[in-house]
Amino acid sequence: MHEQAAGEPNHAKKIYIYHNGDRFSTGQMVVVNKRTRNFDAFLNDLSLKPKFGGAVRSLRTPDNGHLISDLDSLESGQSYVACDKKFVKLG
Repeated sequence: MHEQAAGEPNHAKKIYIYHNGDRFSTGQMVVVNKRTRNFDAFLNDLSLKPKFGGAVRSLRTPDNGHLISDLDSLESGQSYVACDKKFVKLG
């Protein structure tokens, strides 16, 4: 396992998660760091309580609904939509 050297950047990502289909969602800031085990565990650990009542099954980009399938695809400072099954585009 690689130890972080002094002065090396942390590589933590700060992202924003919003409710699928809710234009009034205030969102939730989430930090993804080296302690995040894998993408499935990340979805399970989201503390966001979706209005659809089900588990968060996927994350998508808010503009075009592009499916995010792994932690490496998440970009710091970006927003994502938590979905159960179907993505609802607002517009």
